[in-house]
Amino acid sequence: MSIKAAPGFLALLFLLSACQPQVEVEEAEPSALPVVTVTPVVLAAETAEKEQHIAQPPEKTAAFFLELQDELVQAGEEFVVCVLVDTGGQEVDTIQVSLNFDSKLLEVVELRPGEVFDTELQSMFDNQAGMIDYAAGLLGSKRSGQVEVMQIELKALQETAASTSLSFNFGLPRETGVYLEGYSVLKEDGAQDFVIPLEDAPGE
Repeated sequence: MSIKAAPGFLALLFLLSACQPQVEVEEAEPSALPVVTVTPVVLAAETAEKEQHIAQPPEKTAAFFLELQDELVQAGEEFVVCVLVDTGGQEVDTIQVSLNFDSKLLEVVELRPGEVFDTELQSMFDNQAGMIDYAAGLLGSKRSGQVEVMQIELKALQETAASTSLSFNFGLPRETGVYLEGYSVLKEDGAQDFVIPLEDAPGE
């Protein structure tokens, strides 16, 4: 009985052994898949890191400051305030100056553009509302250092006080700022109010 059963048993083993290599081959092929899928993930991570480095915002180092051309401002007389920007070593390409003033004490006569930011984007004033808005930029170039942005010719009115001020406005659409490729580089305390001392006209 055992001898007759042996050939059938061996045949079964042979068939099973013949099928075994096919199973191993079919399982070996998917083993290469992790290599294919991991590589794009690594490259994508490296690309994202490079893009993040390129798009890193510049430092906020710029500041506005204003200067009077004349030390004494008398009622009824015209005077000039120069608006300058110090970039703090940072390159810039666009500036926007939005100022508020007391229309009972001051009125704007003229806005004069500076020579460096030669592409004027906005230049307007409203003596009734007490507003000045000026914006300019550089096309295809940048500038750093201390630069005169504009000059404001004003007139001190008869209804004087001891002093008045030009105050920078923040909040869209009248947003004071200094920019590099769309990024703001104006530091937090870079636009302080400017006090103008006023005196009565002689003989009053």
